[in-house]
Amino acid sequence: MSPQLPDSALTRAQSSGFIDGLLVIRNGYIVAERYYNGHDRLQPHNVMSVSKSFLSAITGIALDQGYLDDWDVKMLDYFPEYIYSDIDPRKYDITLRHLLTMRMGIRGEAEDNYQVYHQLYTSENWIKSTIEEPLVSDPGERMRYNTFQTHLLSAIITKATSQSTLDYANEQLFIPLQI
Repeated sequence: MSPQLPDSALTRAQSSGFIDGLLVIRNGYIVAERYYNGHDRLQPHNVMSVSKSFLSAITGIALDQGYLDDWDVKMLDYFPEYIYSDIDPRKYDITLRHLLTMRMGIRGEAEDNYQVYHQLYTSENWIKSTIEEPLVSDPGERMRYNTFQTHLLSAIITKATSQSTLDYANEQLFIPLQI
């Protein structure tokens, strides 16, 4: 690697105005590190939806370890307590795969100016409210970004592994990766 390359990357990152920190890693070693906009290496940083990528990896680990049977395991198998008499029969078809790809069939957050997000976020039981949310398409038909699908996925990981998703992630992913 050219010695100028890390400095060039750091300079470009600073000029963007939208990057709060940048690390350049080569062969497993940090070769350059700089923080911007008042941030430093010890300051916690909101990573927003990056957690969804980690949850996807954790789901893969749970599948590999046999906690989950396969990608097509049914969501309602993990939540029989939320099956009610007039449930939309299509909800029986929602799978782990649908949750991972945000194709459960509920409204997307931005489709109604985040009304569904606010409604689910302020509910007393996110799992129940998300499962009860009306389907606007068949499961698997269309991707609709909705954070609460990943909350259901997290709840499935918790039930399948008999430990919180955070504890499972720490044990199986973060501690081994030293992050």
